[in-house]
Order: sequence, then structure tokens, then C-alpha cells
Amino acid sequence: MNPRILLPVILALLTVWAHAADKPKFRDQVLAVDAKSITLYRSPTKEAKFTLTSTTKVIIDYKQAKTEDIKPGMKATIYHKADSDEATSISARTVPGY
Repeated sequence: MNPRILLPVILALLTVWAHAADKPKFRDQVLAVDAKSITLYRSPTKEAKFTLTSTTKVIIDYKQAKTEDIKPGMKATIYHKADSDEATSISARTVPGY
């Protein structure tokens, strides 16, 4: 393969890999949410709880939203720092019937 093509491909893959390592994520159903935390379903006997801050970004159904707009029953993906339970951003969607 041509080195001129291979190098940009490798750099793009490394960039994607670096961002993936930077932003772990957890995805499941919202059980509870308040001004300081959000709790998601993990298994019948476990929950995953994340801390919310004033800098946590919230997107609901592909639109910018506020933490108080998140409701139990929604499906959410929480992006957080690798060494922390602090949510950096939340992407949620409404589930019909909730």
C-alpha cells in the first residue's frame, strides 16, 4: 500500500482510539435522576450512579436539554472520565410508553 495513503489512515485510527479511551461510556435505562446524580440500571441487583455537575452536557432526542428534563424510563448513554464517576455528557432518548 502507498505510504502516503497509509499514514493518514493510521493517524485517523489513532485519533479515534484516543478519544474512545478518553470517554468511557455506560448505556442503559434511567432509574432516577436529581440535581446531583443520575442512576442507571445495570442488572437486577446493581445500579450505576454518576455525579452531575454544572458542566455536564445533556442531549435528549438529539436536542440540547437540561438535567431536569431527564426522566426515569429514558434510555441514556453516560460519558464520563476514565478515573471518575463524574458525567461529562449525557445523551438520552424518550422511550414510547413512558
